[in-house]
Amino acid sequence: MPPKLLFSLAILLPLTAQETIWQERMESARMLVRAGKPQDARAIVEAVHETALTAKDNEAAFESNRMLTYFSRAAGDWPKVEELLNEALDLVPRPDPRMRSASLLSDLAHARRAQGRLEEAVATLERAVGMRGRTSLAESARDFTTIGLLQLELKKVDDAKSWLMGAVQMWSQLMREDPEVLGALEAMAALYRDGAEYENAEPLYERALRIRETSFGPKSAEMIGGLDNLAYCYFGSRKYDKAEPLYKRLLELWDATAGPEHPMIALTLDKMVTFYSAQERFEEAQPLAERAVQLRGKALADSFRTQAKLAAHRKDTTAAIDLTTKAVQVSDMANIPKPPVRILPAPKNAIPLIKGKPVKPASDSK
Repeated sequence: MPPKLLFSLAILLPLTAQETIWQERMESARMLVRAGKPQDARAIVEAVHETALTAKDNEAAFESNRMLTYFSRAAGDWPKVEELLNEALDLVPRPDPRMRSASLLSDLAHARRAQGRLEEAVATLERAVGMRGRTSLAESARDFTTIGLLQLELKKVDDAKSWLMGAVQMWSQLMREDPEVLGALEAMAALYRDGAEYENAEPLYERALRIRETSFGPKSAEMIGGLDNLAYCYFGSRKYDKAEPLYKRLLELWDATAGPEHPMIALTLDKMVTFYSAQERFEEAQPLAERAVQLRGKALADSFRTQAKLAAHRKDTTAAIDLTTKAVQVSDMANIPKPPVRILPAPKNAIPLIKGKPVKPASDSK
């Protein structure tokens, strides 16, 4: 064998063996994660990462960095996540370094958002968008959606509209009809709704409601927001025949998912009262208004009774009596039916009373 070839093999074999070792150690760490031992896994990955940085092995350093980022994200340690992502940007291996860097920037933006640094998060995502271009439409749609939502948090409504509209168009190009699309759809629809542009909001809310129905089921709690938003738009554009069945479904869903005494039921009843009153359908509005009053009255009476118990525990008799009286008054005002009073039979050895004084049995009077 020629000397040059022998020399090449002498160099390659140790490198190949070293690569196999770090990959095997990373796989053992993954197995520990699956076994529910993240701390043991993290110790292995930290050792791999330190060795890789010392050896200037970018591939091993990058892969171990990504797993360490996972651990820090799971722990909610956002400053550490940011530190690791910044390190990862300097370690990005080939192929597709620009695409990998763009993905890292998106993750970095989320870490900065989690720390309340919204302006920096927007700037970081804009870098990701510029770096990615249109080579990955799905990733761009996600970034456009996030930037739009961040701009809303920053009260930059015009900027938010531009980004969200771009996101909606991208999701439509991708022909996506799944929950990931909801963020852009419903945020854009809300902007139209808040500006009383109901005709523009309706098709977006209709599409969002279909996605929720097929993804979560027609009777799931995830339908509540979609029904409420679309009913509001139909009501606003005076499409009463379309709004009414949605309000009825909304009330049924609250009853089924949260129970008949949930505070949100009273709020939904108020909306329906307003809806019927706008059409002068007062006979249909009246029982709904009465139920809303009863729900709120019961909640307030229960709160007074709870406070009365606390006052009694503090030996504050005056406050306890006052709060109990208020509970009774609220119940009466709200026309809440009183629970039936159970009359228990007297014990066998009970002594009868006349005008508050015990009466001796006839056998004892002799």
